[in-house]
Amino acid sequence: MKTKSTPTRILAIPLLAILACLAGCTDWQSFPGSFERTFTVNGPVRIELDNGSGDVRLSQGSDSQVVIHCQFHVHVWPGQDPHSRIADVTAHPPVAQDSGLIRIGNDVQYWSDVEFDYTIQVPQATEVHLVTGSGDMVISGIRGPATLSTGSGDVTANRIGNDTIVKTGSGTVQLSDIAGEVEATAGSGDITLNHVQRAARVHTGSGDITIDSPGESASIIAGSGDIQISNPAGDLRVRTGSGEIDINGNPTASAFWELHTGSGDVTLDVSSSSSFRFYAHTVYGSIDTSIPVNITEKTSSHDLRGTVGSGQARVEVETSSGDIQIR
Repeated sequence: MKTKSTPTRILAIPLLAILACLAGCTDWQSFPGSFERTFTVNGPVRIELDNGSGDVRLSQGSDSQVVIHCQFHVHVWPGQDPHSRIADVTAHPPVAQDSGLIRIGNDVQYWSDVEFDYTIQVPQATEVHLVTGSGDMVISGIRGPATLSTGSGDVTANRIGNDTIVKTGSGTVQLSDIAGEVEATAGSGDITLNHVQRAARVHTGSGDITIDSPGESASIIAGSGDIQISNPAGDLRVRTGSGEIDINGNPTASAFWELHTGSGDVTLDVSSSSSFRFYAHTVYGSIDTSIPVNITEKTSSHDLRGTVGSGQARVEVETSSGDIQIR
């Protein structure tokens, strides 16, 4: 029986060695490089970027040039020579021009061992379509439209002269001074909007939403998170599964505000000169008004209908578990 146990002990030695090697030899090594390309353009520009991993910073520059500066890192296994790959990226970077179209990162699979951080200067008359698997984006000072998507990373955009669409799987979104419509989506992360001239559609699965001066209308949804809106100019449709809703501003004459939270307080801060009719309902909570209100119907302490001023706009507020304040 002893002779049968020997092969087992012999096989165990190389197996342990393999496991030990796998545990200690899986770290990449990273080696830096860089390149820069300048393209001459005449007229409107479109930038299409598809980047597996890395940050993107894009801003307004010369009206006749697109300047792309890239800091990259090549990832290799221990013992591999990185220099040939660095030379390949430097000599044949993933950038190309077709008249006013500039493509960046044309084959994500081929470049999967390289992380690219781009700094791009473009004419103001530029529209962009940027996609990255992982990385932050900072965009400013272009005419647009702008479509920005990252699987994981923060997105910041300001002074965009047209419609702007932003999607991030995980990360924060900050948009300001957007002349067109806005559609902003975050799977997990906070969203902040400032000064959107046209309609805004905002959704986060988990995170807070803060908006100052939305445009002609706003549709806001949070799976879980607080929502704060200041100076709304038009219709509001606001919903959060769990979180508080705070609105600061007066509804315009023809506006309709629909505010709902599954669990959380709702607060309306309006001036005494505002004019709207309202319906407020809470299942478990109280309703409090600290401005002059003409009560038209009160079936219980949890339901209230009334008007403020001449009742021009319409406001509906509901919470399953939380208090409602109109002040």
